[in-house]
Amino acid sequence: MYLLHISGHHTARRPDADRTRILARPLALLAFCAMAATGSAAQAVQATAAASLPQLVATTPVQDAIRGRLATLAGGQPVVVRLPVALSNGALSNGGLSNGGLPDGGLSDGSTGPTGAEIRPQVALNGGDALQRFYAARTYSPAWEGADAEARLRALLSAIEASADHGLKPARYHQAFLRQALEAGLTEAGGEPPAPQVQADLDLAASDAFLTLARHYMAGQVRPQSFDPEWTIHAGAGDAVPLLNSATQTGNLKDALRAVMPHQPGYNDLLLSLKELREMAASGPWPVVPEGESLKPGMFDLRVPVLRARLIASGDLAERPDAPVAPGASLGDWAARSDLSAAPDDIETSAIAPASLTDEDDPSATGPAADAAGEPAADKPFQVAEIYDNALVAAVLRFQRRHGLEPDGVVGPKTLAALNVPLADRIRQVELNLERWRWLPADLGRRYVLVNIAGYDYRLVEDGVEKLYGRTIVGRSYRSTPVFSDKIEYLVFNPKWTVPRRLAVEDKLPQIKEDPEFLRREGFSVYVGWGEDAQEIMPEFIDWHSLSKDNFPYRLVQSPGASNALGQVKFLFPNKYDVYLHDTPSRHLFKRANRAFSSGCIRVEHPLDLAEHLLMSEPGWDRARIDDALQLDRERWITLREPVPVHLLHWTAWRDPDGTLQFRDDLYGRDSRLAQALARQARADVAN
Repeated sequence: MYLLHISGHHTARRPDADRTRILARPLALLAFCAMAATGSAAQAVQATAAASLPQLVATTPVQDAIRGRLATLAGGQPVVVRLPVALSNGALSNGGLSNGGLPDGGLSDGSTGPTGAEIRPQVALNGGDALQRFYAARTYSPAWEGADAEARLRALLSAIEASADHGLKPARYHQAFLRQALEAGLTEAGGEPPAPQVQADLDLAASDAFLTLARHYMAGQVRPQSFDPEWTIHAGAGDAVPLLNSATQTGNLKDALRAVMPHQPGYNDLLLSLKELREMAASGPWPVVPEGESLKPGMFDLRVPVLRARLIASGDLAERPDAPVAPGASLGDWAARSDLSAAPDDIETSAIAPASLTDEDDPSATGPAADAAGEPAADKPFQVAEIYDNALVAAVLRFQRRHGLEPDGVVGPKTLAALNVPLADRIRQVELNLERWRWLPADLGRRYVLVNIAGYDYRLVEDGVEKLYGRTIVGRSYRSTPVFSDKIEYLVFNPKWTVPRRLAVEDKLPQIKEDPEFLRREGFSVYVGWGEDAQEIMPEFIDWHSLSKDNFPYRLVQSPGASNALGQVKFLFPNKYDVYLHDTPSRHLFKRANRAFSSGCIRVEHPLDLAEHLLMSEPGWDRARIDDALQLDRERWITLREPVPVHLLHWTAWRDPDGTLQFRDDLYGRDSRLAQALARQARADVAN
């Protein structure tokens, strides 16, 4: 401000041309400071620039209008920009105001507003600091003017509409507002220009839309830490202002936005799946399979045709005609028509025969059909469509595998519940997981370990190629595994296990009270205190029944061995959650479909293979040396010279390399919390 005062003082008597050049210098300095500053400092600089502009140089009415709107925004007040275009009630339901980001057709102040010709399109500005910096740097000159303004705005509108393909809502980016402005001809060259305030509002809305959309592509619509304290991996938002500067100058808005979209293969795969699901939705919702007793291979049931239609609709079963078997047909005729060749490898073919028929009990006389209980009914013609045949069993097995269910071919309660999840919910599930991809950094590392918590698996990836895959066991619902990124720094062979105090008092203490030999049998030592000088004490000298959650001064340490909870090796990446990867003696649990059994750490399948891969860059380490280290009855720590990134992520929808779309249950309720956060943010954008 001192510089501005001095400049103004010393130029009072200079010629106008010189005075203008000199006055532009402090203004340029303010613009530079506005771009460089952040937070409260940025707001102060922006407010100063806005207040100083008319005193320094002559400005246009449009600049003054933009400056006025942004001064209000910088002061912490919400800003709603409007168009002077009257909307009919029909426009409200056809891409008009209700699709412009205002919930349920309401206005930004919560009212329903006037009707008919009195209604004006309006939107609330969301760009905040970025919008302020963008205009301060250009001395509040409009960015969407000139002969090509309409073409650039149409390109922006096209990019906004294309955001729906990414699971975003175009209405959040002023879609209806911009469309209405274009339809009203407010940007047509050669016509009478709109009022300065209208030009300013349209310019602000367009820039705000671009900045908001770019920010959402770069870092997601919401910050995960704002609603889930256990989700700490987030790339952070980049600066979209330089992107907007370039885009408005070159006109390549689509290319500019495409450059900041996630380019991970997993993201692009989900985009394809989203497109396919929406194409399915165009044909109507999926059929709902009625409740009833569990459907087992070979049963007759009136629900089987519905089950078949449901699996055809989702692509789990190839569509084929199902004609009734002719009167007098034998069991052999039924077998031929029901495609026994389609029996899956892990289901016995003999188990697919009709549950109520044998060669001695041939239905050829009356041709029974199914009743609701799975028994043949004598008063109906025998229909192949009502038999739970081999082809249908194979489709159910496919469905179960790609939904993380026990692949037993039985349509029980869990499988039925998954079948009856509405198609709209599955589409939303894919959209939520696309949002999670936008939170990730663009580069996960040249070599990294990626754990999908909800998918119960992990992968070791090197140079984009999957080198190792294995199943995992993760935290129980009440001891959830957190989401974060770190680097594996140490491997420990034959690890000891120091039981965290919470687990000691909640899990181990009840076991010790019930079984006095538990500690000795499982190889635990007991220490008084947690310091390095803690003294070991014999378990039989402790009155365990007098101890409780609030009175437990001991530390439990399990020695290396066959029963050690960490198995033969653990992979350490020090973190505030005390979470790591490790082996387990309970390897039979990897065969289970639902594997949420741990206390937060991740138990990994094939741990020695993982260790071998991680040690490949360490001189002298191979599988033989690993085996030698395991023969020793003591811990062996290895420090990795090049720590390996590890990403603990949470996806409930993804696409396998073969194109199979996978879904998993909402472990820990993270999908629902994300959906709620997105809804709150959408409402906040409107009310801002």
